[in-house]
Amino acid sequence: LDAVSSRRKHRTVVRDGKPARAPDSATAVPLTRGRTRERTAELPFRALALRHRSSRAALAEPLDDRPQAALDGEAPYRLRDEQGEYQLWLAGEVKKANELPVRGFLIVGSQLLVNSGGEAPSAGLELEVREERGAVEEACRRFRGSRLAGEGLVVWPGEKLELQVESPSRSALHFGLLGESRLQDEFERGRELTFSIELGGQPLFEERIASGDPAPRWRSVSLPPAGGSARLSFSVSGPFAHTVFLAPTIGPLEKGALGARPWDGARPDVVVFLADTFRADNLAAYGGRAELAPFLNELAARSRLFTRAWSTATYTLAAHASLFTGRFPHQAGIVDNQSALSRDLFTLAEFFAALGYRTGAVTDQGYVTQTFGMDQGFQSFDEHHGTLEETVERARAFLDADDGRPLFLFVQTYRTHKVYEVSPEACAALGLEARSAQELRAIEKEYDGLAARAERTPADRLRMTEIARELESLYRGTVWDLDRGFARFFHELEARSFFRNGYLVFTSDHGEAFDEHGQIFHLGEVHEEQVRVPLFLHGHGLRAERVDWPASLLDLAPTLADLAGAQPDPAWLGTSLLELDEARPIYAFQSNRACKTGSTLCVIEGGRKVIGHEDTAEPRVADLRYAYDLDGDPGELRNVSDETWPRELLERHRAALDAALQPRGALTSAATTTEELEALEDMGYAGGDE
Repeated sequence: LDAVSSRRKHRTVVRDGKPARAPDSATAVPLTRGRTRERTAELPFRALALRHRSSRAALAEPLDDRPQAALDGEAPYRLRDEQGEYQLWLAGEVKKANELPVRGFLIVGSQLLVNSGGEAPSAGLELEVREERGAVEEACRRFRGSRLAGEGLVVWPGEKLELQVESPSRSALHFGLLGESRLQDEFERGRELTFSIELGGQPLFEERIASGDPAPRWRSVSLPPAGGSARLSFSVSGPFAHTVFLAPTIGPLEKGALGARPWDGARPDVVVFLADTFRADNLAAYGGRAELAPFLNELAARSRLFTRAWSTATYTLAAHASLFTGRFPHQAGIVDNQSALSRDLFTLAEFFAALGYRTGAVTDQGYVTQTFGMDQGFQSFDEHHGTLEETVERARAFLDADDGRPLFLFVQTYRTHKVYEVSPEACAALGLEARSAQELRAIEKEYDGLAARAERTPADRLRMTEIARELESLYRGTVWDLDRGFARFFHELEARSFFRNGYLVFTSDHGEAFDEHGQIFHLGEVHEEQVRVPLFLHGHGLRAERVDWPASLLDLAPTLADLAGAQPDPAWLGTSLLELDEARPIYAFQSNRACKTGSTLCVIEGGRKVIGHEDTAEPRVADLRYAYDLDGDPGELRNVSDETWPRELLERHRAALDAALQPRGALTSAATTTEELEALEDMGYAGGDE
């Protein structure tokens, strides 16, 4: 392209609430909620000239200072030259670049593809980009970036946003900074953005950061000691980017530390650490080898541990939706592995935010992303696929951004998920030989080929077992690595006096199969190796004990509310584990209507378990498939579905299971990008079966 210009659509005035009351000395008040905001500076027009030089493009100076013209219609991009408009095509409509029609154009990431009919594009080619400022949810502006989502004041470069506030004496302003470049990423990354805050027309804060830096920077600045009414102005200057002041909050200047506040009556801090794909028998308390997870084993022995805990599903998306909403996966809108969490439901993060908590999530991407609706209610939702060390560092940064409010933090890691990357230290400690991702894919493909045979020879079965044992040994090696990473995270909490008035929950979302029932990995049938999970609580006032009553991930939402000293949401279906004193039936679901062999579900009552099918057309419970006596057959090796009791048990729970299969909100599909789909496929989520 010789020249391209970019325009941004914007709103000049935003009013969404009434002025909030002044906080007392022990209260932090978010500025994103219930306030009148006024934009006092017009967003200037910037045109970007992209000069083609060999295979590189460089950013030139702005072409002019004309006022911005509004974009017509809802199209996110418009491209035109002296001859008129080009036609916008979607990536799904054009499979190859050479299929793009003449005078058609396509946006793929930061690339602009144009078919100008075999001629050089016009020097007057102009691109308009429609940028959305973000949705307003619960009178709060929601920022959604490529890595981080959350509440904030969205102020684009060239704008100024002003708020009238009442600050108490000895208070401070706490906030985060983030600038994310969009289509211009290739041309503007690294250029400086200047974030500024004024108080009553006088400079209060200024900082320069590089455009495109993906990590939020958390800051605090002191307000005038006497307090009082004042006008805060937020502005950004520099190249165009999506820029936001994250979770700006006025709180006490002297806030102490987590677990050691200088005021009485502080609600406890709550952290959930979820080790994705972590089988219960990785821990010694559930029959695992002691050397796999020595730190977790020692901590579990000092905690309230639930010896019989199950997930509600066999894969990440469905289990997390259930955990976050206190409902079964179908009720939360998850009917297959491309569903998105229903925004009609009230989430655990929203519950804690309503209590006055600072809510944050640090995730390893995959299914625990904005795309699948998992960010709902989190004031800071940081998704990035990286090492466990990086995940712990991001969680540490959020812990350090303390603003005086109690903390609710959710941390999720795929450290034990395939492709089973085992460190040299773990290999040495456990006597393992590491495998490359390519080698793992090859032996996985071999297993799938053997499993697909209509008739298997004894040699086939032997080879399938050998492959499963090799995969399992590598999987156990990742447990050793996770144990060390989790220990670092735990010590970060200890260093901040967290456990003086805080609680930690350790659990998983599902297990992992290694040919116990003719499957490897997960997203499969609801057998024990896929639905049994570890679960223990550790913190202030909790005595060490083993609890044998059945527990479910569905119980986590009311349990966390109980730990926070609050009444649970009445729509939540579980029971607080702090009050658990009787046996209850446990339900779990495959929650994948796209599964070629049919989506399964189960009931566990006492020591008995039945597995049935879901009739996806209704939806309702269909036929019985398996039945097991778990007391005498914990490995589910003997199917006794021909006995009398399995059908009687299934019939007793049929009405409750049918109700659990009814969505409680609108069913929506996740708007996944090509890159996201490829990442999920690399993790083993391909179509209906893994």
